[in-house]
Amino acid sequence: MKMHGRSLLVSVMVSAALAITLFVGWRLLRLDSVHLAERDEEAQTSGSDTKPLGRWSNPAEIMNPGSSSNPSASTSASGFANGSSGPVLDTVAGRQNYYDSLLIQPAKVIFPEWSKAILRQNPNEMSTLASALGHSLRRQSDADVYVGLGDYAINKGNSVTARMAAIDTLMHAATPDAITQLIRFLRGTDAWSGADIPKDSPDAQVVSQAIQALNESARTLVEGKRNWNSSSPLLSAWNEVSDDTRQDVLRSISSGIIYLGKPDDIDRFIQSVGQLNQAGERYKVALGALERMGSNDSVDVLAATLQRYAFDQSLSRAIVRGLLSIGTADSILQVTRYMDRAGNLDSAWRDEINVKLQEKQSSSPEVAKVLSAWRG
Repeated sequence: MKMHGRSLLVSVMVSAALAITLFVGWRLLRLDSVHLAERDEEAQTSGSDTKPLGRWSNPAEIMNPGSSSNPSASTSASGFANGSSGPVLDTVAGRQNYYDSLLIQPAKVIFPEWSKAILRQNPNEMSTLASALGHSLRRQSDADVYVGLGDYAINKGNSVTARMAAIDTLMHAATPDAITQLIRFLRGTDAWSGADIPKDSPDAQVVSQAIQALNESARTLVEGKRNWNSSSPLLSAWNEVSDDTRQDVLRSISSGIIYLGKPDDIDRFIQSVGQLNQAGERYKVALGALERMGSNDSVDVLAATLQRYAFDQSLSRAIVRGLLSIGTADSILQVTRYMDRAGNLDSAWRDEINVKLQEKQSSSPEVAKVLSAWRG
């Protein structure tokens, strides 16, 4: 029994070490992937005839490389693996050539190669394929591939390395469909229900990676702009979580909604917060998220809801702090109007606002103009 326990511990430690190595490689490739997404936005996809992927959730289910029934089998000249050893990626040029060959392929062709790389556990190959597959999914969605990646992450029969690879590939994609799969994964974990997850368990690593992936995916820009389409799955998730859900999951979902700042969804978010138990975790986390607003697109909605929820002191103050956090001339104007309307504000609250306004005075000529006009 002692030896079995020691072997299990060693196995977990080896998996964790490999997962960390892969994570570092993926993080280095992520920035390149985003730039390449723009460079190759109009790249033509392969015209090869391929079969549907189906719902693959385990590397063992992938067909053997080189099989005549395998639609993704290719020769080394195409840049894909030829046999079980995988592509030669010992040099920078080799990795770049392989990556370039992947970029013109649709996701349904890259995904089987990604799955074989999981079996080989070559960090260079896996990180290259994660970046390329994420790029391909940004260029053209593929529901089967998204579900396949989600299944990899969910299936506890897979190694920690495989599950984290799936999550990081979804983070590379950073699309609404990718966010939907990350939420689908988290929904099935103890973090969603609030049950304890031992810190040294494999699940703890995978859950932490998924929460980070959700944070980064919501903040990935599309053509230099916040992707409002990503707000919808986050808002749906917010309406599903409970006060028992782990705080970092609540923060990830709520801060994503706030960061994206889609006006209609901000309005719905605030409406949901106004109906929550003020002693509950969701209410407290939501107020913290609102106080960190950053999108000027939400100013009009915040101004309207500020009047609607004037009776809820905690919520209205969070909205005012959110307007101050945005810090534009539009948002500061709404704060001055709030102060004029409110009349007898608590002295400590009024002092807090005045201090923040003073700090914003020199932030821009437009803000200085608004404040000068207000002070007369």
